Amino acid sequence: MNKDILNRRIFEILRPEIGRMLQLMVLRDKLVALFQECLTAIIPDIKDRDLFPSEEFLLTFAQYLDLFVSLDIMKNMKGSMNNDLSMYKRAGIQFMKEQSEQEQMLLPKLGFFLATQDQFTLDIKKALTTMNSSYEDVLQDMLNLCAEYLETEQYLLPTTKHCYLKAMSLGIALLDGEGEDKDFTKRKRLRLDKIGKAFRQTPIVPVFGDIAIYINSIFIKSPHYSSARWDFDSEEHKATVARNYLLVHQLDFSEVEYKQCIARCAIAFKSLTSRHPDTDKTIYIATKDCLHLLSKLVTKVLEQVQLVTRPPINFYIPRPRQFNKIHQRMSSRSALTTITVK
Repeated sequence: MNKDILNRRIFEILRPEIGRMLQLMVLRDKLVALFQECLTAIIPDIKDRDLFPSEEFLLTFAQYLDLFVSLDIMKNMKGSMNNDLSMYKRAGIQFMKEQSEQEQMLLPKLGFFLATQDQFTLDIKKALTTMNSSYEDVLQDMLNLCAEYLETEQYLLPTTKHCYLKAMSLGIALLDGEGEDKDFTKRKRLRLDKIGKAFRQTPIVPVFGDIAIYINSIFIKSPHYSSARWDFDSEEHKATVARNYLLVHQLDFSEVEYKQCIARCAIAFKSLTSRHPDTDKTIYIATKDCLHLLSKLVTKVLEQVQLVTRPPINFYIPRPRQFNKIHQRMSSRSALTTITVK
């Protein structure tokens, strides 16, 4: 094949992909600018203690941090984007007239964007250095709130739980810095015990698809990470995590919760015919408990899948014959799912 024809085909095929990469870079700029704008708007009031961020604001703030973590992980794992950009540049030398001036100016910036790991996190840190230190109060409030929600299980979806964990890990990375005055372990308002407990209980979280990360990989480069003494690397901790993640070890406890949930549902259905004044409340509580139990079971399944794909140690996996016994055990109790209303 003629070299000019080959370059033309490469240029035409890769151009839409390069356009999407440019859109990702523009999205990064807009998100960081919006993040900085929102914090800048409330920092003066927080500094004067005229405003305390609401729970809704702090949870939305956590969702933003979760988004930054997910985008960074996605970009870091896609090493092929650098190769595609290099190939596009080589093939596009003879087609520069077809490229706009703006595109030609953005391509060098795009190369730097793709080559730098954790670009979203680095840009947020850079933006925070230009702001008043009162933003640290927002980060601490967000960390404490997420830790409390995780401890009391105030979430319904597995994605919400993992969102809080990723947001907390990035919050620690943003809060910590060089110098003793930036040591996050010395923040009196920060509930390090609850935060460490949440990280140790769920050290592996899914990001998207079958991609999972170790939660401490986000803040492991923090200057004062070792001062927290969360001890993720001990063999005892890894063995405990492997045991807690496996569904086999959670079966008895889940079965007890299941029976309690079915009993509450039966009571709720019977209250429909009695016209009791607390009927609505009873049905609401039963529905909420059932949804919460379903969410916990789905979360356990997702987390076991992530543990199998990224095991911290060589942990024990039951043989297929044992899984069959477990299936038979659950099937023999299927009658519990039938609720009879008299």
